Amino acid sequence: MPNHKFRSISNIVAEVVSKHLPSGDIDALSKQLDRINKCWPSCCSELLSQNVKPVRLDENVLILETHSPVWANKMRYSTKLTLVRLNQLGFNQIDTLKVKINPRLCRENR
Repeated sequence: MPNHKFRSISNIVAEVVSKHLPSGDIDALSKQLDRINKCWPSCCSELLSQNVKPVRLDENVLILETHSPVWANKMRYSTKLTLVRLNQLGFNQIDTLKVKINPRLCRENR
């Protein structure tokens, strides 16, 4: 009897889209990032969502920026829960979060 490995339909769709989406299609990635930004407050706590922002999507990695090492550390502790929430909202292709510190953000918010 064959051994079948079942996968969710959203994973299959994400895989097909990523294979057929031209790698230079910045518009599609931009729209995806816009969708992530709109739902970001529901992906992590209110304070985290105010201090850590999604800035780029590289295949399955969501790049985040914050102005402080403290918020970067808090985000790293919340990574697992944030990924679960992103997956629940249909962003199944994202399996990694990278947090970068950008001190300019602190000056821009003043």
